[in-house]
Amino acid sequence: MSQRNSTCILYFMIVVVSFLTIRCSKSDNPIASTTPREDNWKTDIKFLQGELPKRQLDPFVKLSQSEWNRRLDSLKTVLASLDDQEIFFSMAKIVASMGVAHTSIMPTTYNTYRVFPLTFQWFSDGVFVTGCSSIYQSVLGKKLSRIGTKNITEVYNLIAPFISHENDQWLKAQSPMYITSADLLKFISAIDSTTTGQFTFEGAGVVGISSFPTTSYITETSILSNLLIPLYLQRTTSNYWYTTVDSEKVIYFQYNKCADMSNQSFNAFAPGLLSFIDAHPNSKVVVDLRLNTGGNSGILQPFIDGIKIRPVGNTTGKLFVLIGCNTFSSGLLNAITLKTETQSILVGEPTGGKPNSYGEVKNFTLSYSGLIIQYSTKFFNTMTGDPPSLNPDVTRQISFADYVAGKDPVLDYVRSY
Repeated sequence: MSQRNSTCILYFMIVVVSFLTIRCSKSDNPIASTTPREDNWKTDIKFLQGELPKRQLDPFVKLSQSEWNRRLDSLKTVLASLDDQEIFFSMAKIVASMGVAHTSIMPTTYNTYRVFPLTFQWFSDGVFVTGCSSIYQSVLGKKLSRIGTKNITEVYNLIAPFISHENDQWLKAQSPMYITSADLLKFISAIDSTTTGQFTFEGAGVVGISSFPTTSYITETSILSNLLIPLYLQRTTSNYWYTTVDSEKVIYFQYNKCADMSNQSFNAFAPGLLSFIDAHPNSKVVVDLRLNTGGNSGILQPFIDGIKIRPVGNTTGKLFVLIGCNTFSSGLLNAITLKTETQSILVGEPTGGKPNSYGEVKNFTLSYSGLIIQYSTKFFNTMTGDPPSLNPDVTRQISFADYVAGKDPVLDYVRSY
């Protein structure tokens, strides 16, 4: 099976919340026609301008070559008026305009940017605070409606161009992290300062929130701290694990990352899982890929090879694959393979990954800024047509009330099937 490298979730968190300050300073002499700083940035931009199209497969499918050059040439002319962070934002936006989710700019240092100590998450009924520093517990569990001068829809639309994506589902997955970046919110003119911001919540009104340098330790309080944690969130740091539900009527296998674990390779793990399935022939089997943003798609192959020759893989209503907006890259490839090679039923939401898309990621580094440019070298044509997402056979969404109550409507569908 083809393999595709994936952007790990850590990378997305870093990119989303930071938009790093590389050497955050404006030109010391705005009157001068050029400065060493501007010349260095021009060198980086010129290298990016020529090198990325050489390395990226089919670079000008969404953005024309003339427009690519026009935007970067235009950026070169305004460097004196921008600080380093604003230059980075501008470059990131231009690269994202290529329209390839795996092709983006990765920050390499993150010691001076500022973030708001809040954790947001999209649910079926909006964006809610699911975590925060202890000093802002009054907004925990509140629905976000505005940031500064912008309503949440406006903020979403303004940050979308900075996120490399190929469908709305990946924006949904990534945007909650981007909106904690004080620097980005100031760049899109939602707030006036990177040190404080006015956030409006339903039921709490306008609340002034102070940002923190990322070097500062932030104690976070989670909405789930004293509540029932649903099964899919109980072991998010384990790449793979399984258990039973409803007195062994359901075998639940969660596959969070397409990578071997240090304490047990997947090749060593899979036989035990398949043997357990064999020992429970009357049980339904769930493969939960909702948190899987990718890695090496071949890691799951021993399970796929095993399940597709067993009765559970060839009987409708016995095998269920759970997908959602964080199902991306190799996680998506595994979902597609299970759908096409077994009689599985897909349950959940459309995927964040696009079935026919670019992957097999490589990178190069810009000499002055140290920014890492990630690019895609292979096209994966996995489905007829060109759907933006792999869609579920049965749609189930999670509301904030479900989340707080520890309910999982997606898994509950399987339990009641």
